[in-house]
Amino acid sequence: MAVSYRDDTPFDDSDHTMQQIAEAIRHKMYGVDVREAIAQGFELMYKKIAELEGDDDGTDAKNELAQLEKRLNARIDRITMGTDDTAIRNVVEAILKEKGVI
Repeated sequence: MAVSYRDDTPFDDSDHTMQQIAEAIRHKMYGVDVREAIAQGFELMYKKIAELEGDDDGTDAKNELAQLEKRLNARIDRITMGTDDTAIRNVVEAILKEKGVI
């Protein structure tokens, strides 16, 4: 497919869709406009990823994951040591059901 690099209009710094950015990369005549389109594409991707993670640098998502891991490890420790009330109740209930008591 032949591509024409004849679009000599400047690529401004307004908000563009990824489709507009891709078209600018394909068709802009001057390297400065192509580089600007590429830069805006990366910025838009970073912005979208940050929105998915919850903030600009992803620290909220990382902090939540660290807290979840800490709580999970604490629960595993309680179960292993036999001090987790929920686990103890579940085991006792299972044994009583197995023996036909309940």
